[in-house]
Amino acid sequence: MLLAEMGKVARQQDGSYCPIILCGDFNSVPSSPLYSFIREGKLEYDGLPISKISGQEQALRGQRLLSVPIWPKSLGISHHCQYETESEIHPDEECRNSVSVRENGDKASPPETKVQSCIEHDFQLTSVYSHYLSGQPEITTCHSRTALTVDYIFYSAAKDNFSAGHVGHPHPDGVLQLLSRLCLLCESDLRSVNGLPNEHNPSDHLPLLARFRLRL
Repeated sequence: MLLAEMGKVARQQDGSYCPIILCGDFNSVPSSPLYSFIREGKLEYDGLPISKISGQEQALRGQRLLSVPIWPKSLGISHHCQYETESEIHPDEECRNSVSVRENGDKASPPETKVQSCIEHDFQLTSVYSHYLSGQPEITTCHSRTALTVDYIFYSAAKDNFSAGHVGHPHPDGVLQLLSRLCLLCESDLRSVNGLPNEHNPSDHLPLLARFRLRL
């Protein structure tokens, strides 16, 4: 639903999207399926354990698996994570909603259609941070139980460049140029000051900060 709202707000008259900056605490690590979906634009979810979506759970507690469809059709959101309108109904949807007639005049059941077992988006987002600092994982939250990255700043990238952290190098087709970012820390740095929060940082999450130039 978040991506559908983004599409509703950011879509321009020519069908393209205006530059997007998406940031927040996603409660997911960089190796997670959710992070991959945001960066790569596709997630094969059928049979995926819910506990693995965020990448934080090691054990499959409850063994609950995602199934098709991932959300009810009543939401009006397609597998492209966009709101559907009557003018955007796909041919297979029209076929499913129609009633066919046999040669003898009897009504026939509409042909069955396969529901997509994946969700997709085409926002072309990349991350401000590379998630590694001198070979060690960058950390955005650190407390007694764990230290990991769950907070992100994603932004619109060029079609042929999805690599993270290219400060000062604008994407050739992108209009957002990443100029600078606030450096994060590794776990050993944070453990040396008793984790988070501490006397220097009142939150259990580190602040993320990035500076962009909008190319017009």
